[in-house]
Amino acid sequence: MGQSKGHRQSRLRTLSESELDAEQTAWAGPMLKRSRGGLQGPMNVLVRSPAFANAMNGVGDFLRLETGGIPPKLQELAILVTARFWSADYEWWVHVPKAIAAGIAEGAIEDIRARRAPRGLMPDEQAVFDVLDVLLRDKQVDDATYDRALAVLGEVPLIHLVAFSGFYGLLALLLNATETHTPVVPENPLEALDG
Repeated sequence: MGQSKGHRQSRLRTLSESELDAEQTAWAGPMLKRSRGGLQGPMNVLVRSPAFANAMNGVGDFLRLETGGIPPKLQELAILVTARFWSADYEWWVHVPKAIAAGIAEGAIEDIRARRAPRGLMPDEQAVFDVLDVLLRDKQVDDATYDRALAVLGEVPLIHLVAFSGFYGLLALLLNATETHTPVVPENPLEALDG
């Protein structure tokens, strides 16, 4: 089993709005209007490179808002599967309440956290879990899993789903590399996956 992450100091000090230069302020202003937490989490990482942050926003906004066929419930499930794979506590901490509010069963969320196959998923939820679980674990998707997901989701939503996981995987990598932690010590931190 992987080592549990302690709750150490994050590698990037949280910047205040008064510390931002003009380019950072131009990016952060609209983001802060949408965010309740200020320059926390991925925003604190991304604000350091506003040009990259703008590119990420474009992709993120498209995937979250214009991916017809992937309702919020399935988006949140995809984020949790991805966050669990990367052991990204911050991403997990932010999105568990959103997943519950969107209709993902708490028991299924706990199963994902504990690295068990989630029980009681609806067919569309199961398709999302299966295709992302297999892809992240095996780095490819077998025909049977792909065909089941394709039948339930459709071709374009399936492509968007994989892109969605990749987007949140990139955020997880940024959060993990900078050791961006949750504001509170999680009760059950995500242990790193073996191998």
